[in-house]
Amino acid sequence: MNETFYLYLTGTTAYLRRTTGYFGRGPIDEVGQWEWDCLHPLSLNFDAVEGMVKESRRRLRVYLGSALCKFLVDELPDGVRDDEYLDVASAQTAHKLGLTASEWEFTFQLRKSDRKIFTCALRKQVAERIRTLAAKHRLKLMSMTPFVAALWNESTKFSDDAASSNLSLIVVEEDSFTTLASSDGVIHSMNSFFHRSEADLVNREVNRLQFSFGVEQNIGVALLEKLRPIVDHQPEKLIRVRQAQSQQRRHDFSDLMFCDEAGEAV
Repeated sequence: MNETFYLYLTGTTAYLRRTTGYFGRGPIDEVGQWEWDCLHPLSLNFDAVEGMVKESRRRLRVYLGSALCKFLVDELPDGVRDDEYLDVASAQTAHKLGLTASEWEFTFQLRKSDRKIFTCALRKQVAERIRTLAAKHRLKLMSMTPFVAALWNESTKFSDDAASSNLSLIVVEEDSFTTLASSDGVIHSMNSFFHRSEADLVNREVNRLQFSFGVEQNIGVALLEKLRPIVDHQPEKLIRVRQAQSQQRRHDFSDLMFCDEAGEAV
């Protein structure tokens, strides 16, 4: 029997879900949510898993809110060997985003067809804290994935190929927002910033994307239900459950961000 925990971390809140059963096919249970401070990684705890019946195999999958990450889409220079990809991606990201490389942990994905490289930088102290807590609670850490990556993969399902090739997605989490823009089927930019629930946040980003990529951009918005008022003036931008093929409670927490046909959270 397997037990898998799914943890979604924003900069201030931890959300935990669990499945039991083989191959993660059991029902998804809400374990709970609690506060923490990403600027003080030691404030993160896994106390919620204590006292539970321990299955023979316990796994953990983590979804990282954009408040914890920095992203860069760039081109890999010619002549870089396979064993140099991470070093080059790390150096490019640290230089262009003004990061102190020793304080961040870098991962990357490379499209060899056009040598476009997608780099994610995670605060090293946060990564180390997650690993320490996983080991303490006998959880096998399976993955640490940017939350926006799961939302991007889900949102591309709602439109046809022509629309998806020029898709831009604005993801508004409780403390940060991320904009992913693509054209001709290729992501060209990916940027994250903190926000204070500004009333013009979504409108500003929509205008910027249309100015940068043209009005033919297919722009979608995914955001928490409590933040819906900031997009009330153009609700047609919200990605809806029929389009996103979402459902109640998902492993990747995408149900927190998409809405149903009536515009409510699923």
